[in-house]
Amino acid sequence: MLLQRLDAAEVQRFLGAMERDGRGPRLRQAVFATLRRALADAVRWRLIRHNPAAVVDRPRVPRREMRALSAEEARTLLQAAREHRLEALFVVALGTGARQGELFGLRWGDFDANAGRLKIQRQIVDVNGKPEVSEPKTAAGRRTLDLPRFCTEALLGHRDRQSVSPLPSAWIFSDEKGGPLRRQNFRRRVWGPLAKVAGVPGLRFHDLRHSCASLLMALNVHPRVVQSILGHADVGTTLAVYSHLAEGLGRAAAGELDSMLG
Repeated sequence: MLLQRLDAAEVQRFLGAMERDGRGPRLRQAVFATLRRALADAVRWRLIRHNPAAVVDRPRVPRREMRALSAEEARTLLQAAREHRLEALFVVALGTGARQGELFGLRWGDFDANAGRLKIQRQIVDVNGKPEVSEPKTAAGRRTLDLPRFCTEALLGHRDRQSVSPLPSAWIFSDEKGGPLRRQNFRRRVWGPLAKVAGVPGLRFHDLRHSCASLLMALNVHPRVVQSILGHADVGTTLAVYSHLAEGLGRAAAGELDSMLG
């Protein structure tokens, strides 16, 4: 179709056709965002007068109900992962709240055992079913994490169990051949069976991130610290995503103030 003949109705029909073809809402949202940016460039370059995508509603992605493990459930999950080849992955996921792609993108050079720190500076994303390295999701995603001791110990044990001392460029969490983990294979062969054994079937790996945030909030960790740990761009995002947890902290704070002044 000629660019000058593209109108809002045609953009809407295109999105509708994608939905009828079974394309997921996140894919439709990403395609729409790309098209809208491209047409905005066309307006700047004076190829067209108006952006037809600017008046089309952005495809909505239904928000899935957040699931967070309790401390007891988290311990049960880690117990189920004991002696697993990727046990340290689940330990670090719960102990840092790092995203799945960030964990898959860790190299041994990112781990400072002496300081007990871990650098997040890349992620693994799936492109047409193949793992590729990319920048973190946001600028704030590039961060250095202070590890809980149990995470440091898990990583040291994971490194010691490897047949040879890994190079700094080697993946910390890899497949059996030393290559990067693939999301679909991991979900089907590793995560799904483990969640079932742990008694939490249907739990998403991403829910370990929510679980970490929930546990930190329960420990009265300041939201700005939680923001930094999770790699959110600003504290507003943290409070928006975990507002239900912040409300609980507000009730606790009111109770403490009542005991002091009431």
